[in-house]
Parts: sequence; structure tokens; C-alpha cells
Amino acid sequence: MKWSIILDFDGTITKFDIGDFLLLKFGLASKDEIENSYNFGMRVEEWMRIYFSRMRNIGFDKIKEVLRNEVILRDGFKEMVELIREKGFVVEVVSGGVDLYIEEIFRMNDISINGFYGRFNGGDIRYDFLGGGMTLSEFKKFRVVHYKNLGYKTIFCGDSPNDYEASRESDICFATLRLKDILKKEGYSFNELNDFYSVIRIIDASNTD
Repeated sequence: MKWSIILDFDGTITKFDIGDFLLLKFGLASKDEIENSYNFGMRVEEWMRIYFSRMRNIGFDKIKEVLRNEVILRDGFKEMVELIREKGFVVEVVSGGVDLYIEEIFRMNDISINGFYGRFNGGDIRYDFLGGGMTLSEFKKFRVVHYKNLGYKTIFCGDSPNDYEASRESDICFATLRLKDILKKEGYSFNELNDFYSVIRIIDASNTD
């Protein structure tokens, strides 16, 4: 069996949303403004273009210091990426976050991974992979369907309403935070994402069947 693992970044790979955290840390958005970004139907990419562009006046050294001191990856993430690479499977990040902090966090943890996420571009936030009016939520679902059509067993890991469609399309869903609450309310079957060792166990078990 061949596997594809599609992952959100903020609040999924990390234990909390890094974009939200940075905006609050530097006083660039209020809690209410951030809460609005989680409304169903909100185009996260548009929200980020408006709010995260405010980071343009914050020096990268300050941002990097915060990332180094306060960002925590979920346990087992690096080990999962290494396992997937070793077996020749697919692991991919699809996120409304931006390279400004995503790539820096990966560098800090010596992790190399393919991904689709925003480009900070001096504060002019761009999502060049979104074409034809496609939303980020639709694109996440599209990536899951893409690998299913190629014959992969798909796992999706997410944490927010923006991850809902992809989580419902995947063969196996891991959910945390707001996404977990939504799926639980619906009575939809999912795995709770506390760490990535649980994902590793599913991959390992499939190789012994």
C-alpha cells in the first residue's frame, strides 16, 4: 500500500497557530479579528492578505527570535517525515500560512518537505498556486483527491474549519482543535491528533498486513 500524507501547518504540525500567535505577539490583530478568521466560509487566504501584510514592518530577526524560543512542533512529526521519505511515500504541506515562518521553522528543525503555502513577498501576500478562483479550502481537498486518483491511500491532518472538506475527502482523517470539535459534533469518524506517532503506527501497521 502506498500512502500520501497531506497536512495543514498552523495548529497541526505546530501545537498552536503560528500566524495568529505572531499577529497577537506584535499587536497587529485583536483576538476578535483572529476569531473571525475561523468562521465557516471565510477565505483564509484573503484574511491573511489583509492582516498578515501588517508584519512587513517587523524585523525578521525579531520574528526569528520568537520562532526559536516559542514554537513547538507536535511530537513525532520529524520522525514521520523521515519514515515517509524512507518508504518513498508522499508527504505534503498545504497551508494558509506563509513562507516567512513556515520555512524558517522547518530550517530550525532540519526538515525538508514539499508544500503549498503563501509567499510573504515583503508583505504582499501571494498564493500563486490558487488559480481560477479556487479557495484554499478547495485546494486542500483537491490535493487529497489528486493522490486518491493516483492510487494512494490518503491521510489528512488538520485543525480548522478551512480543513473540513479535505478531512471529509481523505481515507483517514486526523483532527485537532476546532476541526476536531466540528467533526465530533457531526458524529463523523476521525482520529484525534495529539502527536504524529499515531500516524506512524497506521503506516507501520499497513506494512505488516
